Amino acid sequence: MKRLFFLLCGMGLYSILTAQHAGNIHQQQPIKSQHLQQAPAQQSNQFAPPTLDPNYFYVNVKVLYNQVPDAFLAIFNVMQLGQDAEDANAQMGTRIEAILEGLAKIGVPRTEVFIDMISQIPIYEYEVQKKVFSKTYQEIPAGIELQKNLHVRFKDGNLMEKIVRLMAQQEVFELVKVDYLIKDQGKILQEVRKAALEYSQEEIKSYSALGVKYDTLPVLFNDSRKVIFPLTRYMSYPSKASSSLKEKIKDPSQVKQVRTPKVVYYQALPTDDYSVVINPLVNEPCVQFHYELMLRYQLYIPPVQVRVEQKTIREKEYIILTPDGNARTLELNRTEENDDN
Repeated sequence: MKRLFFLLCGMGLYSILTAQHAGNIHQQQPIKSQHLQQAPAQQSNQFAPPTLDPNYFYVNVKVLYNQVPDAFLAIFNVMQLGQDAEDANAQMGTRIEAILEGLAKIGVPRTEVFIDMISQIPIYEYEVQKKVFSKTYQEIPAGIELQKNLHVRFKDGNLMEKIVRLMAQQEVFELVKVDYLIKDQGKILQEVRKAALEYSQEEIKSYSALGVKYDTLPVLFNDSRKVIFPLTRYMSYPSKASSSLKEKIKDPSQVKQVRTPKVVYYQALPTDDYSVVINPLVNEPCVQFHYELMLRYQLYIPPVQVRVEQKTIREKEYIILTPDGNARTLELNRTEENDDN
């Protein structure tokens, strides 16, 4: 059973070394590059600019803000096998206590670590029961599998390598993911909105040189905003490394190919489509704030259509008697025109 525990830990060793600031969550499903417009965003009702519509003029401004995180939250999965629940908890408690002491020495106090209880599951094995003419396999309890997650919060990103080495010393190899924390997102969103408004006003001033007084025209606006975290911006591709001895081997069936490694890298949101980029010179994964503002000016106000409605008023009614003795109604009507405007 102890060998089974080391096998499970060893399987997670390679994956943690390939993504220390992303986590092993990206190993489960490929993270593909997605255009920003495909992702949901908080926005008001949209309107699309018509093609060559002479009645409207559009100003579209996009702002991108790169923010280095204020803190990180790394989640490590700890697994322990034991003969029973008491044994598993005692062994895991010893390992976690050593981890907490080590974290305190590198500047991460116990108050910055949260222990999340995940599961406590019994493990079964089969016991052969022989009879006179047959044998059966009976499932019996063999031990306990205990899992807990350690949530470690720290401010200095350079501590990540020390934390990983400290976890490995206690046979904790599974880094689930790393969250990037921002203190005041609202303040940053206000800043990007202000930058968009200032840039749009400069654009309007430059267009006013053409003779159009935009400050007197009716205007509608639409905006959208989104926060992009690094976890969604990690891309991957299979490594192109391969052996060059294939032609020298006579029998290809004797060759056993190893697993092709997956290269993972961080791809920040491209800035070529943005009018303003705040804090562009960042050399580490960061939280990116996207804001887009669209203004629609109505250049020509259509004339008001005046509708004239005719109304017939019956003032008096006369009844006459014809020579053949029949009664006939004589109507005298007056027509009025009403201007609905």
